[in-house]
Amino acid sequence: MGNKKQSTPLLFKIAKTDSESFNVQPESGESFYPWLHYHPEMQITLVKRGSGTYFIGDSTGQFGPGDVFVIGPGTPHLFRNEPEISENEGVESLSIYFRREAFGDKLLTLPETSAIEALIERSKFGIVVEKESQDEAARQIETIYSAEGFNRLMELLRLLNSLATGYSIKVISRNLLTSMLDNNDDKRLNDVFRFMARYYRRQVSLKEVAGVASMSETAFCRYFVRRTGKTFTGFMNEIRIGYACRMLQSAGMSIGEVAYSCGYGNISHFNRQFLRITGKRPGDYRKGIKL
Repeated sequence: MGNKKQSTPLLFKIAKTDSESFNVQPESGESFYPWLHYHPEMQITLVKRGSGTYFIGDSTGQFGPGDVFVIGPGTPHLFRNEPEISENEGVESLSIYFRREAFGDKLLTLPETSAIEALIERSKFGIVVEKESQDEAARQIETIYSAEGFNRLMELLRLLNSLATGYSIKVISRNLLTSMLDNNDDKRLNDVFRFMARYYRRQVSLKEVAGVASMSETAFCRYFVRRTGKTFTGFMNEIRIGYACRMLQSAGMSIGEVAYSCGYGNISHFNRQFLRITGKRPGDYRKGIKL
């Protein structure tokens, strides 16, 4: 936790203990770890407090309390909140970190665990637990945190089996980005992501964001597509529409107010982008939410 700016490599090391084969780590503070990073461990995270923008693989969207994410080994990710925007609400999460090797050579090759093995492979694209399964997934994560010894391991296997076979989940990234990242320009990419996550509510020009990367507009466009698999404009629209989905869950805002609050001055353009990204019109999306 903490928001101290530093130039760190993308590879993030998870602390280990000799007494356990995996970690269950509660975190709280003003903000989450503010740099795009990856690690060899699989990560399951329950967001308990705080909201903001996530980047997982080549996917971006909004996170909030109750959300559960499953992030595969080697998958770049970032949970970015802005204390200035979120009125210093702070963040709190509960995360499980483990390596596939923690289960030994044979356990995940058994017919009874084949679904868990498939889940681990799918998690490299990033997974979000959908609304109808969030409460039960959160309960299981809390149970793992409270358990000890053998019971804790068994509860983890139960959670993984539920994620693999029982819960409603969605893969959120289209491409694997692990091979696209190196340690030479991690600061540049992080600076760009931090800028986009902070200023998506206003008009942001290509020239402006290219300046953040200290590149020409043409060079930045090539760089961004190579690193993320998406154009800058497409990526920014996904951030804005993800935020709009959160705002549409509030009965107190009109669709026009939602469009304006996430950086769209033209409601027709907002409606087109919302339909393109979500497959639904804003009004239809809102009707499907119990306000």
